[in-house]
Formats: sequence, structure tokens, C-alpha cells
Amino acid sequence: GKEGSCHMSTDKKLVIKEITKAEMTMFVSKAKTFFEYFEDPETGASSVLARIYGLYRVRANSRKNFGSASVTYAMLMLNAIPPHGYDVFDLKGCTYGRSSATKGTGYEDNLFELTRGYPLFFEPRSHGEICKAIASDSDLLKRDRVMDYSLLLGINSVTSEVIVRIIDYGREYGIGEALERVVKGGRTVEKPEEYMRRLGIFCQHAFEPYDEHPARHERPFLNWSREQFFSLEKSASSSVEPLGAPSELADEMRQLQKFHADNDCQVNH
Repeated sequence: GKEGSCHMSTDKKLVIKEITKAEMTMFVSKAKTFFEYFEDPETGASSVLARIYGLYRVRANSRKNFGSASVTYAMLMLNAIPPHGYDVFDLKGCTYGRSSATKGTGYEDNLFELTRGYPLFFEPRSHGEICKAIASDSDLLKRDRVMDYSLLLGINSVTSEVIVRIIDYGREYGIGEALERVVKGGRTVEKPEEYMRRLGIFCQHAFEPYDEHPARHERPFLNWSREQFFSLEKSASSSVEPLGAPSELADEMRQLQKFHADNDCQVNH
């Protein structure tokens, strides 16, 4: 979460992150479900859920007050995105309360500023696979009553690679979240079903399949790989613009911009 401290291993491959007691309880109670999901050849191989390697309860005794101690809960996980060379975006399919960041991890507005409002283009098969993976993972989290997770997107403009992971999937929808949803009108907190739907709509607009239209031959597009990386294929005869779109898609982009302006996280109940 936003308040948890985070530390990397010296080789930058692992991250240990402080989590809440409620998140610890959720992960322990759902551990069997996650294990079965990752072991399934169909869902586990393509899943973009950030990999968790361990959960820990750390007790620190106080030197000043004998008999008292503080308890911290922590999670050990695989670092989702390398620390250098990537523009990183934390996406929830929502712009409300998520102002554009000036440095560090960006949000939806920062992504569309980088892409000039255009979607990311994928080779059709790759597009289908990544959308299927996100939908499958989101469905698992919906069934486990989890919400408020993020789609972490890392874009390397030098190597033209894109990494996608789902992170922060430790918040379960309970009584407290239901009350917060009523008070805040469903903008920052949503039911798992609606949260999944909202993220799905965002992905439909942000990720587009690349077709074989003649006007698009000179445009780059993204490819899905076994490492869950995306290789940006480039035409040898074109000057590479890592993220862009042909003018023929102007109407589609206007609809996309209108979607964000009109909806801005508002949903039908």
C-alpha cells in the first residue's frame, strides 16, 4: 500500500515490502487458491500477477520498555520491473484522485501524455493473450473478493520492451470498504466485480491489436513473449517512434479521450 516501506535486495531482483495485518490475513487465508492457480498450466504460465515468495511476521522487542514489542508484517516478492531504464506507470483504470506525477511512478494521465493519447499496439495474437491473462487474473481476484490492485506497466524506450504485472492485490472487500464506498460514492473504492469491469474497460481502450492495414505497415507494434515481456517490433525502413499511432485512428482516440473525460471513474450501479 501507499504507507508500506519497500526495500530491494542488492541485486535488485527481490523486494521486501511492509504490509498490513489485514493483508497478511488475506494472503494466508487465500494461499491455497493462489497456489492452485499458479500450478495450473493454463492460468499459471500466462499470469501477470506479481510473484510472492514469502510472508513474514517480524517481532522487535523494545530496549526501553521491557516486555513490550512491535510487530511488523512483510512480504517477499519478485521485483516486477527493473529499477533502471523503465518508465513505470501504476494503472487502476481511474483518474479520480490520481493527479499526474512529476517524477517517479506515473499514473493514467502520465501514460497518455507519453503515448500522446494513443493506445499501445500489439500483434493480434499477443493482444489476445495479454488481455486474456489480465481478465483471468482479475477474475481470480474478483472471486477472492479482492479490489484496489494495480496494473503496473514498465516501458523501456531504449530496448522497446514493455512489462506488465498486477500488484498490490492484498486488499479484501469487507465491511470497512463497503462503508467507504458508500461515503465516497464508489470512486476510490469499488466492489470487486465493478473494479474488474472498470480495469477491463480501461485495457480495451489502452491496448489495441495491430492489423495489416497498409497505412500501418510503418508503425511499431508489441509482441508477447514467454518471459511476459513485450518486444516492440520495428520496421527497418521507418524512423522508430516507440509509442504512436497513424492519423487514421484520430476518431478512435477522440472517443478514448472522451471516455476518460466523461467517465472519470464514474460507473453505473
